[in-house]
Amino acid sequence: MDVTDPNLMPDVMDISPRWAVEALSPQWIWSVQQWRQLQERRYGAGACEVSRPPFPSPGFMEWMEEQWMEKQLVIKPSSENMHIDPGRQDKSLFIDPYVNYMTENQDSPPQFHPLVATVAVASCLHRDMGLFFNQSEFFPNVLGLIVSESGTRKSTAMKPLVGMANLRILPEEVYLMPYDVTPERFVDILAEHPQALFLNDEFGHFLSRSSSRRQSYMTGFLQMMTHITDCPPRHSRSLVGREVVVEKPYLTALLGLTPEVLISTSSLLDVLQGFLPRFLIVTGSLEDMARKPLKIRDKHSEEVQKGLRDSLRIIYDTYKNFSFNYLPITEEALEALNKYGETVWKRMKSDIPEMRRFHERWAYQILKLAVIRMADHLGRIVTKEDIVWAIKEYERYLEGARKVVEGFIAEEISDKGLKRIKDYIVSECKKRGQIPTTEVLRKFNIRSDYLCKIISTLEMEGLVEREVCPNPRGKPTTLLRLSKSEE
Repeated sequence: MDVTDPNLMPDVMDISPRWAVEALSPQWIWSVQQWRQLQERRYGAGACEVSRPPFPSPGFMEWMEEQWMEKQLVIKPSSENMHIDPGRQDKSLFIDPYVNYMTENQDSPPQFHPLVATVAVASCLHRDMGLFFNQSEFFPNVLGLIVSESGTRKSTAMKPLVGMANLRILPEEVYLMPYDVTPERFVDILAEHPQALFLNDEFGHFLSRSSSRRQSYMTGFLQMMTHITDCPPRHSRSLVGREVVVEKPYLTALLGLTPEVLISTSSLLDVLQGFLPRFLIVTGSLEDMARKPLKIRDKHSEEVQKGLRDSLRIIYDTYKNFSFNYLPITEEALEALNKYGETVWKRMKSDIPEMRRFHERWAYQILKLAVIRMADHLGRIVTKEDIVWAIKEYERYLEGARKVVEGFIAEEISDKGLKRIKDYIVSECKKRGQIPTTEVLRKFNIRSDYLCKIISTLEMEGLVEREVCPNPRGKPTTLLRLSKSEE
Protein backbone atom coordinates (compact mmCIF):
# COMPACT_ATOMS: atom_id res chain seq x y z
CA MET A 1 0.00 0.00 0.00
CA ASP A 2 1.28 3.42 -0.96
CA VAL A 3 1.33 5.42 2.22
CA THR A 4 1.68 8.62 0.23
CA ASP A 5 -1.70 8.07 -1.44
CA PRO A 6 -3.84 11.06 -0.42
CA ASN A 7 -6.96 8.87 -0.65
CA LEU A 8 -5.89 7.24 2.59
CA MET A 9 -6.73 10.50 4.33
CA PRO A 10 -9.96 11.66 2.71
CA ASP A 11 -11.18 13.60 5.72
CA VAL A 12 -8.00 15.49 6.48
CA MET A 13 -7.77 19.10 5.41
CA ASP A 14 -4.55 20.89 4.48
CA ILE A 15 -2.37 17.87 5.23
CA SER A 16 0.46 16.99 2.87
CA PRO A 17 0.78 13.30 1.84
CA ARG A 18 4.30 13.53 3.20
CA TRP A 19 2.76 13.55 6.67
CA ALA A 20 2.12 9.81 6.32
CA VAL A 21 5.78 9.13 5.67
CA GLU A 22 6.87 11.29 8.58
CA ALA A 23 4.28 9.63 10.81
CA LEU A 24 5.90 6.24 10.20
CA SER A 25 9.36 7.57 11.01
CA PRO A 26 10.92 6.10 14.19
CA GLN A 27 11.89 9.66 15.09
CA TRP A 28 8.24 10.71 15.17
CA ILE A 29 6.28 8.20 17.28
CA TRP A 30 6.79 5.09 19.37
CA SER A 31 3.74 3.15 18.33
CA VAL A 32 0.28 3.81 16.98
CA GLN A 33 -1.44 3.12 20.28
CA GLN A 34 0.78 5.60 22.11
CA TRP A 35 0.22 8.09 19.32
CA ARG A 36 -3.54 7.69 19.75
CA GLN A 37 -3.22 8.46 23.44
CA LEU A 38 -1.09 11.49 22.69
CA GLN A 39 -3.76 12.86 20.34
CA GLU A 40 -6.52 12.25 22.88
CA ARG A 41 -4.49 14.08 25.50
CA ARG A 42 -4.17 17.05 23.19
CA TYR A 43 -7.58 17.15 21.58
CA GLY A 44 -9.84 15.26 24.00
CA ALA A 45 -11.38 11.82 24.26
CA GLY A 46 -12.41 10.27 20.97
CA ALA A 47 -10.09 12.49 18.97
CA CYS A 48 -8.95 9.62 16.76
CA GLU A 49 -12.53 8.67 15.89
CA VAL A 50 -13.44 12.14 14.63
CA SER A 51 -11.21 13.35 11.83
CA ARG A 52 -9.66 16.73 12.35
CA PRO A 53 -6.21 18.06 11.49
CA PRO A 54 -3.48 17.12 12.02
CA PHE A 55 -4.24 13.38 12.33
CA PRO A 56 -5.53 11.01 9.62
CA SER A 57 -8.78 9.19 9.07
CA PRO A 58 -9.67 6.06 11.09
CA GLY A 59 -9.01 3.88 8.02
CA PHE A 60 -5.46 5.09 7.72
CA MET A 61 -4.91 4.65 11.46
CA GLU A 62 -6.06 1.01 11.29
CA TRP A 63 -3.68 0.29 8.41
CA MET A 64 -0.87 2.07 10.22
CA GLU A 65 -1.47 0.02 13.36
CA GLU A 66 -1.35 -3.21 11.35
CA GLN A 67 2.03 -2.22 9.95
CA TRP A 68 3.46 -1.59 13.37
CA MET A 69 2.00 -4.78 14.84
CA GLU A 70 3.41 -6.78 11.92
CA LYS A 71 6.90 -5.34 12.31
CA GLN A 72 6.69 -5.58 16.13
CA LEU A 73 9.10 -2.72 16.44
CA VAL A 74 10.16 -1.35 19.80
CA ILE A 75 11.39 2.17 19.24
CA LYS A 76 12.73 4.58 21.79
CA PRO A 77 11.37 8.10 21.55
CA SER A 78 13.37 10.89 20.06
CA SER A 79 13.11 13.75 22.51
CA GLU A 80 13.84 16.19 19.70
CA ASN A 81 10.84 15.35 17.54
CA MET A 82 8.54 13.31 19.76
CA HIS A 83 7.30 16.00 22.08
CA ILE A 84 5.51 18.29 19.67
CA ASP A 85 3.63 21.17 21.25
CA PRO A 86 2.29 23.30 18.40
CA GLY A 87 0.08 25.46 20.60
CA ARG A 88 2.84 26.59 22.95
CA GLN A 89 3.66 30.27 22.92
CA ASP A 90 7.19 31.60 23.13
CA LYS A 91 6.23 34.47 25.43
CA SER A 92 4.52 34.45 28.79
CA LEU A 93 0.81 35.08 28.50
CA PHE A 94 0.15 36.36 32.02
CA ILE A 95 2.96 36.05 34.58
CA ASP A 96 5.66 38.21 32.95
CA PRO A 97 3.27 40.97 31.78
CA TYR A 98 1.63 41.03 35.21
CA VAL A 99 4.95 41.25 37.07
CA ASN A 100 6.26 43.97 34.75
CA TYR A 101 3.12 46.07 35.04
CA MET A 102 2.82 45.78 38.83
CA THR A 103 6.52 46.42 39.38
CA GLU A 104 6.24 49.58 37.34
CA ASN A 105 3.05 50.87 38.94
CA GLN A 106 3.08 49.62 42.54
CA ASP A 107 5.40 50.48 45.40
CA SER A 108 5.11 47.05 47.01
CA PRO A 109 8.38 45.10 47.20
CA PRO A 110 8.85 43.69 43.68
CA GLN A 111 9.40 40.13 44.94
CA PHE A 112 5.70 39.97 45.92
CA HIS A 113 4.34 40.18 42.37
CA PRO A 114 5.68 36.90 40.91
CA LEU A 115 4.05 35.01 43.78
CA VAL A 116 0.71 36.76 43.23
CA ALA A 117 0.85 35.97 39.49
CA THR A 118 1.78 32.34 40.17
CA VAL A 119 -1.15 31.87 42.52
CA ALA A 120 -3.47 33.50 39.97
CA VAL A 121 -2.51 31.00 37.25
CA ALA A 122 -2.65 28.08 39.69
CA SER A 123 -6.22 29.00 40.64
CA CYS A 124 -7.24 28.68 36.97
CA LEU A 125 -5.99 25.08 36.80
CA HIS A 126 -7.43 21.98 38.47
CA ARG A 127 -6.54 18.69 40.08
CA ASP A 128 -6.92 16.72 36.84
CA MET A 129 -3.67 18.37 35.76
CA GLY A 130 -1.71 16.40 38.32
CA LEU A 131 1.60 14.72 37.49
CA PHE A 132 1.84 11.11 38.60
CA PHE A 133 5.22 9.59 39.38
CA ASN A 134 6.18 6.33 41.04
CA GLN A 135 7.19 8.17 44.19
CA SER A 136 4.25 10.56 44.54
CA GLU A 137 1.56 12.66 42.90
CA PHE A 138 1.99 16.38 42.25
CA PHE A 139 -0.81 18.89 41.67
CA PRO A 140 -0.47 22.50 40.47
CA ASN A 141 -2.24 24.13 43.40
CA VAL A 142 0.04 26.69 45.03
CA LEU A 143 0.11 28.01 48.58
CA GLY A 144 1.74 31.43 48.74
CA LEU A 145 2.81 33.19 51.93
CA ILE A 146 4.00 36.80 52.16
CA VAL A 147 5.87 37.41 55.42
CA SER A 148 6.63 41.10 55.72
CA GLU A 149 6.57 43.83 58.31
CA SER A 150 3.67 46.23 58.59
CA GLY A 151 3.52 49.00 56.03
CA THR A 152 5.12 47.06 53.16
CA ARG A 153 1.94 46.98 51.07
CA LYS A 154 1.10 43.29 51.39
CA SER A 155 -2.57 44.11 50.87
CA THR A 156 -1.75 46.32 47.88
CA ALA A 157 0.18 43.49 46.21
CA MET A 158 -2.68 41.05 46.77
CA LYS A 159 -5.43 43.48 45.80
CA PRO A 160 -5.40 42.82 42.01
CA LEU A 161 -5.95 39.11 42.56
CA VAL A 162 -8.73 39.83 45.05
CA GLY A 163 -10.32 42.17 42.49
CA MET A 164 -10.17 39.56 39.74
CA ALA A 165 -11.74 36.99 42.05
CA ASN A 166 -14.55 39.34 43.09
CA LEU A 167 -15.22 40.32 39.47
CA ARG A 168 -15.48 36.62 38.58
CA ILE A 169 -12.56 36.91 36.20
CA LEU A 170 -11.34 33.70 37.76
CA PRO A 171 -13.31 30.54 36.91
CA GLU A 172 -16.78 30.22 38.37
CA GLU A 173 -15.78 26.79 39.66
CA VAL A 174 -13.24 28.46 41.96
CA TYR A 175 -14.92 29.52 45.18
CA LEU A 176 -13.42 32.57 46.88
CA MET A 177 -13.22 31.94 50.61
CA PRO A 178 -14.78 34.72 52.69
CA TYR A 179 -12.15 37.03 54.11
CA ASP A 180 -13.41 36.59 57.68
CA VAL A 181 -13.98 32.84 57.46
CA THR A 182 -13.44 31.01 60.74
CA PRO A 183 -11.41 27.78 61.04
CA GLU A 184 -14.63 25.94 61.89
CA ARG A 185 -16.48 27.18 58.80
CA PHE A 186 -13.40 26.69 56.62
CA VAL A 187 -13.80 22.92 56.57
CA ASP A 188 -17.53 23.12 55.84
CA ILE A 189 -16.93 25.45 52.88
CA LEU A 190 -14.36 23.09 51.40
CA ALA A 191 -16.88 20.28 51.65
CA GLU A 192 -19.34 22.39 49.63
CA HIS A 193 -16.73 23.87 47.25
CA PRO A 194 -13.69 21.57 46.90
CA GLN A 195 -11.94 23.92 44.46
CA ALA A 196 -11.38 27.10 46.42
CA LEU A 197 -9.11 30.14 46.60
CA PHE A 198 -8.18 31.50 50.01
CA LEU A 199 -6.95 35.11 50.07
CA ASN A 200 -6.12 36.72 53.40
CA ASP A 201 -3.54 39.42 54.13
CA GLU A 202 -4.03 39.06 57.90
CA PHE A 203 -3.57 35.32 58.17
CA GLY A 204 -2.13 35.66 61.67
CA HIS A 205 -5.62 36.20 63.13
CA PHE A 206 -6.86 33.05 61.44
CA LEU A 207 -3.79 31.11 62.57
CA SER A 208 -4.15 32.25 66.18
CA ARG A 209 -7.82 31.23 66.29
CA SER A 210 -7.14 27.81 64.81
CA SER A 211 -4.35 27.15 67.34
CA SER A 212 -6.19 28.50 70.39
CA ARG A 213 -6.12 26.04 73.26
CA ARG A 214 -9.63 27.05 74.24
CA GLN A 215 -10.96 25.57 71.01
CA SER A 216 -10.03 21.97 71.69
CA TYR A 217 -12.36 20.71 68.99
CA MET A 218 -10.08 22.40 66.43
CA THR A 219 -7.07 20.38 67.59
CA GLY A 220 -5.10 19.21 64.60
CA PHE A 221 -6.40 21.93 62.28
CA LEU A 222 -2.98 22.62 60.75
CA GLN A 223 -2.48 18.89 60.23
CA MET A 224 -5.84 18.81 58.45
CA MET A 225 -4.79 21.74 56.26
CA THR A 226 -1.53 19.96 55.50
CA HIS A 227 -3.43 16.92 54.27
CA ILE A 228 -5.94 18.88 52.18
CA THR A 229 -3.29 20.91 50.38
CA ASP A 230 -1.83 17.66 49.01
CA CYS A 231 -5.09 17.14 47.07
CA PRO A 232 -6.08 13.70 48.40
CA PRO A 233 -8.98 11.93 46.66
CA ARG A 234 -11.04 12.31 49.83
CA HIS A 235 -10.62 13.95 53.23
CA SER A 236 -12.87 13.36 56.22
CA ARG A 237 -12.81 15.16 59.55
CA SER A 238 -14.77 14.24 62.65
CA LEU A 239 -16.21 17.20 64.53
CA VAL A 240 -18.52 17.27 67.52
CA GLY A 241 -21.56 15.21 66.58
CA ARG A 242 -20.85 15.10 62.85
CA GLU A 243 -18.37 14.22 60.13
CA VAL A 244 -17.28 16.57 57.34
CA VAL A 245 -16.15 15.01 54.07
CA VAL A 246 -14.24 16.90 51.37
CA GLU A 247 -14.22 15.14 47.99
CA LYS A 248 -11.31 15.84 45.61
CA PRO A 249 -10.10 19.12 47.16
CA TYR A 250 -8.03 21.61 45.19
CA LEU A 251 -7.09 24.49 47.48
CA THR A 252 -5.02 27.47 46.32
CA ALA A 253 -4.07 30.22 48.74
CA LEU A 254 -2.27 33.54 49.01
CA LEU A 255 -1.76 34.67 52.59
CA GLY A 256 0.06 37.49 54.31
CA LEU A 257 1.22 38.27 57.84
CA THR A 258 4.06 39.89 59.76
CA PRO A 259 7.11 37.99 61.05
CA GLU A 260 6.16 38.76 64.65
CA VAL A 261 2.67 37.34 64.23
CA LEU A 262 3.95 34.24 62.44
CA ILE A 263 6.44 33.44 65.19
CA SER A 264 3.95 34.13 67.98
CA THR A 265 1.12 32.04 66.49
CA SER A 266 3.17 29.09 65.20
CA SER A 267 6.39 27.34 66.04
CA LEU A 268 9.21 25.24 64.67
CA LEU A 269 6.90 22.27 65.12
CA ASP A 270 4.79 23.63 62.25
CA VAL A 271 7.96 23.61 60.16
CA LEU A 272 9.01 20.15 61.23
CA GLN A 273 5.53 18.72 60.68
CA GLY A 274 5.44 20.04 57.14
CA PHE A 275 2.80 22.79 57.22
CA LEU A 276 5.04 25.75 56.34
CA PRO A 277 7.23 23.82 53.86
CA ARG A 278 4.18 23.46 51.64
CA PHE A 279 4.15 27.23 51.11
CA LEU A 280 6.09 29.31 48.63
CA ILE A 281 7.38 32.05 50.92
CA VAL A 282 8.56 35.55 50.13
CA THR A 283 9.73 38.12 52.64
CA GLY A 284 9.94 41.88 52.39
CA SER A 285 10.89 44.98 54.31
CA LEU A 286 10.46 48.72 54.06
CA GLU A 287 13.87 48.93 52.41
CA ASP A 288 12.61 46.76 49.54
CA MET A 289 9.84 49.16 48.64
CA ALA A 290 10.16 51.32 45.56
CA ARG A 291 8.75 54.76 46.25
CA LYS A 292 6.67 55.88 43.29
CA PRO A 293 4.76 59.13 42.76
CA LEU A 294 0.99 58.98 42.68
CA LYS A 295 -0.51 58.78 39.20
CA ILE A 296 -4.07 58.97 38.00
CA ARG A 297 -5.17 55.80 36.28
CA ASP A 298 -5.33 56.48 32.56
CA LYS A 299 -6.86 54.65 29.61
CA HIS A 300 -3.62 52.79 28.91
CA SER A 301 -3.56 51.32 32.43
CA GLU A 302 -7.16 50.18 32.09
CA GLU A 303 -6.36 48.50 28.79
CA VAL A 304 -3.36 46.71 30.26
CA GLN A 305 -5.38 45.47 33.22
CA LYS A 306 -8.16 44.29 30.92
CA GLY A 307 -5.56 42.46 28.84
CA LEU A 308 -4.24 40.72 31.94
CA ARG A 309 -7.73 39.64 32.95
CA ASP A 310 -8.41 38.36 29.45
CA SER A 311 -5.13 36.41 29.48
CA LEU A 312 -6.09 34.72 32.71
CA ARG A 313 -9.44 33.76 31.22
CA ILE A 314 -7.70 32.28 28.16
CA ILE A 315 -5.57 30.10 30.43
CA TYR A 316 -8.66 28.80 32.19
CA ASP A 317 -10.55 28.12 28.95
CA THR A 318 -7.54 26.31 27.50
CA TYR A 319 -7.17 23.90 30.41
CA LYS A 320 -10.68 23.47 31.80
CA ASN A 321 -10.96 19.99 30.21
CA PHE A 322 -7.25 19.20 30.05
CA SER A 323 -5.44 16.35 31.76
CA PHE A 324 -2.06 14.67 31.41
CA ASN A 325 -3.01 11.27 30.05
CA TYR A 326 0.36 10.47 28.51
CA LEU A 327 3.91 11.80 28.42
CA PRO A 328 3.43 14.77 30.76
CA ILE A 329 7.11 15.71 30.75
CA THR A 330 9.91 15.52 28.19
CA GLU A 331 13.03 13.43 28.71
CA GLU A 332 15.23 16.51 28.88
CA ALA A 333 12.96 18.07 31.51
CA LEU A 334 12.98 14.93 33.65
CA GLU A 335 16.76 14.68 33.34
CA ALA A 336 17.19 18.31 34.42
CA LEU A 337 14.84 17.75 37.35
CA ASN A 338 16.67 14.66 38.59
CA LYS A 339 20.04 16.36 38.17
CA TYR A 340 18.87 19.23 40.37
CA GLY A 341 17.60 16.65 42.88
CA GLU A 342 21.15 15.37 43.34
CA THR A 343 22.22 18.91 44.19
CA VAL A 344 19.43 19.20 46.74
CA TRP A 345 20.40 16.01 48.56
CA LYS A 346 24.00 17.19 48.85
CA ARG A 347 22.87 20.59 50.14
CA MET A 348 20.58 18.97 52.70
CA LYS A 349 23.51 17.34 54.48
CA SER A 350 25.29 20.63 55.10
CA ASP A 351 22.29 22.87 55.79
CA ILE A 352 20.73 23.54 59.19
CA PRO A 353 18.33 20.77 60.35
CA GLU A 354 15.30 23.08 60.34
CA MET A 355 15.59 23.53 56.56
CA ARG A 356 15.42 19.81 55.89
CA ARG A 357 11.61 19.77 55.50
CA PHE A 358 11.85 22.46 52.85
CA HIS A 359 14.59 20.63 50.95
CA GLU A 360 12.64 17.38 51.08
CA ARG A 361 9.81 19.01 49.13
CA TRP A 362 11.94 20.23 46.24
CA ALA A 363 10.17 18.08 43.61
CA TYR A 364 6.78 18.98 45.12
CA GLN A 365 7.34 22.70 44.55
CA ILE A 366 9.32 22.60 41.31
CA LEU A 367 6.78 20.44 39.47
CA LYS A 368 3.96 22.72 40.59
CA LEU A 369 5.84 25.74 39.26
CA ALA A 370 6.75 23.94 36.04
CA VAL A 371 3.12 23.09 35.26
CA ILE A 372 2.15 26.70 35.97
CA ARG A 373 4.83 27.97 33.62
CA MET A 374 3.64 25.49 30.98
CA ALA A 375 0.09 26.81 31.34
CA ASP A 376 1.33 30.40 31.16
CA HIS A 377 2.71 29.52 27.70
CA LEU A 378 -0.38 27.49 26.70
CA GLY A 379 1.70 24.33 26.42
CA ARG A 380 0.59 20.72 26.60
CA ILE A 381 3.72 19.13 28.02
CA VAL A 382 6.31 20.15 30.62
CA THR A 383 9.57 21.02 28.88
CA LYS A 384 13.13 21.58 30.05
CA GLU A 385 12.56 25.33 29.83
CA ASP A 386 9.66 24.98 32.26
CA ILE A 387 11.82 23.03 34.71
CA VAL A 388 14.74 25.48 34.48
CA TRP A 389 12.39 28.40 35.16
CA ALA A 390 10.76 26.52 38.05
CA ILE A 391 14.13 25.73 39.64
CA LYS A 392 15.13 29.38 39.50
CA GLU A 393 11.86 30.45 41.10
CA TYR A 394 12.09 27.71 43.73
CA GLU A 395 15.56 28.87 44.77
CA ARG A 396 14.19 32.36 45.32
CA TYR A 397 11.31 31.10 47.43
CA LEU A 398 13.72 28.90 49.37
CA GLU A 399 15.59 31.99 50.51
CA GLY A 400 12.33 33.39 51.87
CA ALA A 401 11.76 30.17 53.79
CA ARG A 402 15.28 30.36 55.20
CA LYS A 403 14.65 33.85 56.58
CA VAL A 404 11.48 32.62 58.28
CA VAL A 405 13.22 29.61 59.81
CA GLU A 406 16.10 31.76 61.03
CA GLY A 407 13.52 33.99 62.68
CA PHE A 408 12.14 31.02 64.61
CA ILE A 409 15.63 29.99 65.72
CA ALA A 410 16.48 33.54 66.78
CA GLU A 411 13.33 33.63 68.87
CA GLU A 412 14.26 30.36 70.54
CA ILE A 413 17.62 31.62 71.73
CA SER A 414 16.57 35.20 72.48
CA ASP A 415 16.49 36.53 76.01
CA LYS A 416 12.70 36.57 75.93
CA GLY A 417 12.54 32.95 74.86
CA LEU A 418 15.11 31.87 77.42
CA LYS A 419 13.25 33.59 80.24
CA ARG A 420 9.97 31.94 79.28
CA ILE A 421 11.53 28.48 79.28
CA LYS A 422 13.44 29.11 82.50
CA ASP A 423 10.31 30.30 84.30
CA TYR A 424 8.40 27.24 83.13
CA ILE A 425 11.07 24.80 84.35
CA VAL A 426 11.36 26.41 87.78
CA SER A 427 7.60 26.75 88.30
CA GLU A 428 6.88 23.15 87.26
CA CYS A 429 9.64 21.83 89.49
CA LYS A 430 8.09 23.71 92.41
CA LYS A 431 4.65 22.29 91.65
CA ARG A 432 5.53 18.69 90.82
CA GLY A 433 8.97 18.16 92.32
CA GLN A 434 10.57 17.15 89.04
CA ILE A 435 9.97 17.18 85.28
CA PRO A 436 11.58 15.26 82.41
CA THR A 437 13.53 17.22 79.82
CA THR A 438 11.51 15.55 77.06
CA GLU A 439 8.44 17.43 78.27
CA VAL A 440 10.22 20.77 77.90
CA LEU A 441 11.40 19.83 74.42
CA ARG A 442 7.88 18.99 73.28
CA LYS A 443 6.24 22.02 74.84
CA PHE A 444 8.58 24.64 73.37
CA ASN A 445 9.55 22.73 70.21
CA ILE A 446 13.25 23.44 70.70
CA ARG A 447 16.32 21.41 69.94
CA SER A 448 18.03 19.41 72.64
CA ASP A 449 21.30 21.35 72.36
CA TYR A 450 19.43 24.61 73.09
CA LEU A 451 17.78 23.05 76.12
CA CYS A 452 21.15 21.83 77.41
CA LYS A 453 22.42 25.41 77.30
CA ILE A 454 19.38 26.63 79.25
CA ILE A 455 19.76 23.89 81.88
CA SER A 456 23.45 24.69 82.26
CA THR A 457 22.54 28.33 82.86
CA LEU A 458 19.98 27.34 85.51
CA GLU A 459 22.52 25.07 87.21
CA MET A 460 25.10 27.89 87.29
CA GLU A 461 22.46 30.15 88.85
CA GLY A 462 21.78 27.47 91.47
CA LEU A 463 18.10 27.09 90.55
CA VAL A 464 17.84 23.49 89.36
CA GLU A 465 19.84 20.32 89.16
CA ARG A 466 19.52 17.36 86.82
CA GLU A 467 19.63 13.63 87.32
CA VAL A 468 20.11 11.04 84.59
CA CYS A 469 18.04 7.93 85.28
CA PRO A 470 18.75 4.66 83.40
CA ASN A 471 15.96 3.41 81.16
CA PRO A 472 16.02 -0.32 80.36
CA ARG A 473 13.78 0.28 77.33
CA GLY A 474 15.91 2.90 75.61
CA LYS A 475 17.83 6.10 76.18
CA PRO A 476 18.34 7.33 79.76
CA THR A 477 15.78 9.81 81.07
CA THR A 478 16.98 13.21 82.32
CA LEU A 479 14.94 14.67 85.19
CA LEU A 480 15.06 18.26 86.40
CA ARG A 481 14.35 19.24 90.00
CA LEU A 482 14.91 22.24 92.23
CA SER A 483 18.34 22.56 93.78
CA LYS A 484 18.59 22.08 97.55
CA SER A 485 19.19 25.77 98.07
CA GLU A 486 15.94 26.62 96.28
CA GLU A 487 13.96 24.04 98.23
